[in-house]
Amino acid sequence: MKKYIFTESQIKKIIDRQIVENKDLQEQSMGSAVTTNTLPQMEYVFFQDPSLIEKIKKQGVFKVIRFENTGKGIKLNGTPIKEGQIINVNTKISIPMSSSIIVSGMGIKGNPPARISFGIDRLQFEGSVQ
Repeated sequence: MKKYIFTESQIKKIIDRQIVENKDLQEQSMGSAVTTNTLPQMEYVFFQDPSLIEKIKKQGVFKVIRFENTGKGIKLNGTPIKEGQIINVNTKISIPMSSSIIVSGMGIKGNPPARISFGIDRLQFEGSVQ
C-alpha cells in the first residue's frame, strides 16, 4: 500500500470539488433546466431592424449590467457570471429557467439595454429592455 502526503490546501481542493460535483448532480436531479448558446445561436425578439440582428450575430460585444440568477446559476464559458463581464459572439452562455442577464445597449450610443433569457428551445435575446 502506498502512502501519500497532502497539504491542507490540496485536501481542501479535493473536498470542494466533490461538494460542487454533488451539488450539480443534486440540482440536475431536481429538474433544473439549463440552456447554453452563443449570440449567433439565439432567438432574437423585439427588434425593429433585422440588419441589427445580423450585426449582433457576427460582431456583438456586450457588458453585463446585472443579472437575475436562479437554479444552478448563470455561467459564461463555464464560470459563474459577474457584473461587468464582457459577452461576445464566442461566449458560451448558460442560463437556467427563470434567470436572465441585462446587457449594455448593444454598443450603439443611445440604445437601451437588452435581455438574454431562457427561451423555448434556445436562449432568447430581447432587443429592448426599459
